[in-house]
Amino acid sequence: MYAPYATVNCIKDYKVEKNYQFTLPEQIDAVLICPNGNCISNNKPVSSSFTINQRHIAKRLNFDDIIYISYSINFRRKVIFTMEEEGLNIRETTKQFRIGSESVSRWINQI
Repeated sequence: MYAPYATVNCIKDYKVEKNYQFTLPEQIDAVLICPNGNCISNNKPVSSSFTINQRHIAKRLNFDDIIYISYSINFRRKVIFTMEEEGLNIRETTKQFRIGSESVSRWINQI
């Protein structure tokens, strides 16, 4: 299961018997597909590899010079919350969190 804050409940006789909380591994191999249509890994039997940290999921293949990043919803909410609390504009926010302005603009409309 690749869901950073998921909880699995074991239910017996209509009662929750146990809760299991999962954390993401440091790396996910051979599960996800590269979004770059020209990447060699999409046409050859090559394993993809994603590196995980608290802030985002980043993907880098040996054959691809591009790093694909997907920020967690909690990180996105933190960015928007900080932006609103501190009265920051998009430029100041991107500088503080070291992320792209297009990402922040998109998150404002999504969250």
